[in-house]
Amino acid sequence: MIFFPTQASPSNGRRVVPRKQVPHLRLHRAEHEQPIRKAHEDQVLTLLDSFAEATGWEVQAIQTGGAQLSQQFGWPTAELTARVRLISNQPLDGLLDESDFFQQTATSEESAWSLLESLNNLVCKLKQCEDAVARQEAELAAGLSVTVSEPSTEESLYATIVEALERAAIASGSDAAAVYLLDDTTSTLKMRGCYGMSKNNLAKPPRSLRGALADLEALLGNAVLLENVAIAPDWHCPEPFAAGLCVPIGSSSMPQGTLWLWSDHVRDFSTVDIEAAKTAADKILADIERRVLSCEVLRVRAAAQQLDAASLIQSSLLPDQQPLHHDYDVGGFTQHAHALGSTFHAWSVNSQEQLVAAIGASACSGAAGALVVSRLHTIVDMHESSKRSPGEIMRRANDMIWKLQDADWRCSLGLLAIDPRTGMTHIACGGSIQAYLIGARGYRPLTVSGPMLGLQPDSIFKPFSLQLEPGDTVALLPASLVAGTEAGGLNQDEFLRMLFERHDEPLTDLAAELSQALPLGPQRQPVADQSLLLIRRRF
Repeated sequence: MIFFPTQASPSNGRRVVPRKQVPHLRLHRAEHEQPIRKAHEDQVLTLLDSFAEATGWEVQAIQTGGAQLSQQFGWPTAELTARVRLISNQPLDGLLDESDFFQQTATSEESAWSLLESLNNLVCKLKQCEDAVARQEAELAAGLSVTVSEPSTEESLYATIVEALERAAIASGSDAAAVYLLDDTTSTLKMRGCYGMSKNNLAKPPRSLRGALADLEALLGNAVLLENVAIAPDWHCPEPFAAGLCVPIGSSSMPQGTLWLWSDHVRDFSTVDIEAAKTAADKILADIERRVLSCEVLRVRAAAQQLDAASLIQSSLLPDQQPLHHDYDVGGFTQHAHALGSTFHAWSVNSQEQLVAAIGASACSGAAGALVVSRLHTIVDMHESSKRSPGEIMRRANDMIWKLQDADWRCSLGLLAIDPRTGMTHIACGGSIQAYLIGARGYRPLTVSGPMLGLQPDSIFKPFSLQLEPGDTVALLPASLVAGTEAGGLNQDEFLRMLFERHDEPLTDLAAELSQALPLGPQRQPVADQSLLLIRRRF
């Protein structure tokens, strides 16, 4: 038994397999050396040469760390005068002929510097555009939608594994080959493909890694050579062959399995055989990773398509801008950081001809939060046409949320009901929902509060009633909306001052402007899920 590192030097043992040709590299050398051409000319130096010819002033780099002229020009790192200098290339006095006098440029040094500054700015913008295009092309190259497709039955993973094993066996003069992969617990090895032997071996139970010295040695990064299995029984060759070669699949830090090559007779193995086995192991690992990546990309793409469809459905549940009453103005928005969000707002007219509105937010985010607010929205719709007050609906909604189990159903809810004839308004809030009144003389928060829904049974929600006067505006919103830009919201004082100072503008316009003022993340998406509900009595 002999084992080599996977990058070992050639063995000096004599081979016994007849007609085995040792492959070698052939180097082709051209008879004449070809001149090396530049990939592209330095356009900056060409531009500066034209500048010197036109103005009579040559641009030279101020040596700072050996930087070249093309590196000093065209970057807004410092003042241009600190990076380059102008040297007149005009002949000295007395060296000009009378006929050459009228052919010389008369550009002053001040004009030359002005022109050079303009050229520097243009080159800066050009390089910035080139960098932007390069980044954009790199991002577009990451789109795998046109290259990843469903794996066909003709290109099965087993067929590619067997093909790699066959090539390794032929290249090394072996009679059989097999690949063993570790399980999730890295305690057993299961045959996943074979060549030169019956496929019934694939039905064998996994081999325990404990005691498999050859496999353990290979998983450490070495190639194990069993030139005569009969005299090395402690190494536990997994199949009854006379000689075997074992190489690792993967790396020593992240092992994936082993690859075996077997021969029916006693023989020696060379470095060429080791490299053939290692090449097959690398190809098998690459095929497995490519298939896993392909399936993962397809799965993520399908999930993204489902999320987009669910996002469209969730957006369709939001209210439109249809006016509810000619004496009242209604506005609001809901913006989500991802495809599915954890907030909503709604308004309508119930069977008692009351203007009813609701705003809700889930304690969790993403798809789970979307399911919670969808359930909460359904509960609100069930009770909006009843004769119950907002406080009673809050208690009923909390009881229904509390009965749900095995999930985080905690959420916040704000309800509002207005008698359009008298302006009498009833409000109930729970969780993080806040209420504000913006009138002709100022603005103030309303003392409406309650526990989060789904937190405990028999929660008490204190309703609040007020008389809306003409020009008064009621705002319902989650606390995160006015928690500052760091929390993905707005400044509270600026938010209320804007509603107070622009009390005569349509609420739809104000809501749209506020939604656009929310801070955005790196992907140009809102940082957090936010909603806002505004109702104003006009007359």
